[in-house]
Amino acid sequence: FITWAVQLGNLSVVVPLQNIQPLFTLAMVTIFLRHMERVTRRIVVGALLIVAGGVGIAPFVLFCRRLAEAGRKGIVLLGGRRRSDLYLRDTFERFGMDVRVASEDGSAGHHGLVTELLEAALADAGRPQLYSCGPTGMLLRVAEV
Repeated sequence: FITWAVQLGNLSVVVPLQNIQPLFTLAMVTIFLRHMERVTRRIVVGALLIVAGGVGIAPFVLFCRRLAEAGRKGIVLLGGRRRSDLYLRDTFERFGMDVRVASEDGSAGHHGLVTELLEAALADAGRPQLYSCGPTGMLLRVAEV
């Protein structure tokens, strides 16, 4: 799980990198987690909405833990191909997050893509601060919505 981010105005496009050496991978993950910690310190107002799919779910554990420690709550949309791909749901719920799930095979939550839950969640949250991590197709769809 290594990404390269490009800032386009208010939109960050995150692209996975492949064929990277393990030591470099560890360094990049460390930098990412430190950045996420700095981001959680800056959050002070507004609704929060997180859209995560597959391996993009794990990075939000520390983020949501810090939010919970600060007394913040948010909506977490988790997506995966099947129920077993929706790991860490209980962890996010323990942090007080409003967790909503979608599975492509219909084995858990909404039968379909996690991005199909996004429009309803946006209506619930108003104009939230939106964070997303997951497969490229999901991120592109999140950017469209």
